[in-house]
Amino acid sequence: MLRARAARWFARTAAGGRSRDASAPFSADRVPTRVSVVIAPQSTDAAVRLLVSLADPRRAQPLEVVVVDARPQRGAPLASFPGVHARVVEAHGCCASAARNLGVRAASGDWVVLLDDDAVIDRSWYDHLVADLRRAGRNAAGVLAATAGATSRSTRLGADVAYRRLVLLALGGFQERFPRDGCQPDVELAQRMSRAGWDVVPGTRSASALDP
Repeated sequence: MLRARAARWFARTAAGGRSRDASAPFSADRVPTRVSVVIAPQSTDAAVRLLVSLADPRRAQPLEVVVVDARPQRGAPLASFPGVHARVVEAHGCCASAARNLGVRAASGDWVVLLDDDAVIDRSWYDHLVADLRRAGRNAAGVLAATAGATSRSTRLGADVAYRRLVLLALGGFQERFPRDGCQPDVELAQRMSRAGWDVVPGTRSASALDP
């Protein structure tokens, strides 16, 4: 049923509201690689560091980044940087999973990449991400990053993971009963994806974490 729901949602999106056979399988071959990045920083420093890392003025079209502003203390408005189109969603007081769900709903990409505060990426990250998604296969609903210089935090499942947005929405998003630290929301989501017939697969892009 969930795969059928995702197929119908994709049909409406891809056809601009025109319907097509809802029984047709949900195929990655039909999905253009449009990517949104969702971050839910707890501090201004983390937000700026991630936005600077994601910025690339050489990119033909700015990367869509949804910033779920979960900072406990209101600071200065978060600014955009060249090569990034930052959409800010207010979420003061939200738990991490609720903030992620808000970001996923606000995103427009076929894939959404969730980056934690401590994720460290370089300028080659985006190109490797796109390659990972194109290699993922039609049954993959999630693609994990590899770890580089792994620490106890960078090995968390959710530090850098891409999900098919429509599948994530069809499954109801992240459970919001879990605390911020730990990978319980990602593990639980991966289990639901598996039960629904989807795979979460490893990618080749590198992700590391700030030293704890």
